[in-house]
Amino acid sequence: MAASALNAPVPGLPYFAPQHAISPGTPIKPNGGNVPTLFTPLTIRSKTLRNRIVVAPMCQYSAAHEGPQIGALTPYHVATLGHYALKGAALVFIEASGVQPNGRITPNCPGIWSDDQIPGIKAVVDICHAQGALCGIQLAHAGRKSSTCATWVSARHGKTSVRAGADVGGWPEDVVGPSGGEAFTWDGKGSADPEGGFYAPRELSSGEIETLVGDWAEAARMAIRAVIPEDMPLFLRLSATEWLEETELAKQYGSWDVESTIEITKILSPLGVDLLDVSSGGNHPQQRINMFKSKDYQTKIASRIRQELRAAGSQMLIGAVGLITEAQQARGIVETSIKDEAEAAKSMTEAKGSAEPMADAVLIARQLMREPEWVLRVAWQLGVDVAWPSQFDRVRFPRL
Repeated sequence: MAASALNAPVPGLPYFAPQHAISPGTPIKPNGGNVPTLFTPLTIRSKTLRNRIVVAPMCQYSAAHEGPQIGALTPYHVATLGHYALKGAALVFIEASGVQPNGRITPNCPGIWSDDQIPGIKAVVDICHAQGALCGIQLAHAGRKSSTCATWVSARHGKTSVRAGADVGGWPEDVVGPSGGEAFTWDGKGSADPEGGFYAPRELSSGEIETLVGDWAEAARMAIRAVIPEDMPLFLRLSATEWLEETELAKQYGSWDVESTIEITKILSPLGVDLLDVSSGGNHPQQRINMFKSKDYQTKIASRIRQELRAAGSQMLIGAVGLITEAQQARGIVETSIKDEAEAAKSMTEAKGSAEPMADAVLIARQLMREPEWVLRVAWQLGVDVAWPSQFDRVRFPRL
């Protein structure tokens, strides 16, 4: 018997990787016992997620800022993103990748404007697929928030943001936005203000806007449903509210809020968007929320949007993101809890229908950086017997 038959390899890889008997993060007996929705498959067009846990795109500021490898993913990205796939996440997103060089947040952010960047992306995709996970990428343009430094550089200076000058690979003369001038810096501080963390943008011309739209499409040949394969899932991350309601700024100019998002989501589904990734904030420094001190602010918004969509007859999927860190909280988002089920049963006699889940999938970020085996630990806490990576099967958590 050939050795490969004893320890079969994943086909199609340029290196050896053992084929897992059961995909990590998948229930060993999916039809036996009470498997929570969190660990059931989710099919979107031709692709099936092995569970409902998705790795949200996370900036790592770890790509070269110059030279032939500018903006290219590296073995660091293979190691980190591949490990999330190895430990059971269903879908792993590559971080925000600039569709133009000046669309990166920092000089060390990745890009997807050149074919020279494709090999690094393929290496990440290969390792994710080898572990049974899917891989996606977030197409991005940072606009007037671009040409800044990595977060740890800002932290060393005691600031939330530090400008990246041309001497460190930045592009102070090519920061762009829909409007330009000193009045439109993201933090409201002029370029001459030493406390400012952003450059004043220049206004995009109509021709440049057309070019930008084209670059979005060219970045992955898939900016809109009309030019991507019919069987390929398309996700959209949307900032559901600017958190500026009741501010003087909003009273004067108006602001984007949850109601605005609900209206646009009703348009997005017929256009081919499969899943809405509900984020919020990040559009203005006067936002009325500290995103790092609230656990469920975005999941509640996601729930409301999903309810509104279902009421309108739309089946577009909703992803909840926002500091989800505990097993029971994640489980409660994608399926009704025991208490909710009891209330739903009671309401049936009152012709009020049954409870709806808050979202169809959860997107996890920071907690996975702290604890890459989070998916496996969540399953353990919920009493779900899921498959572990073959190489880690000897170190499974003990039965509770």
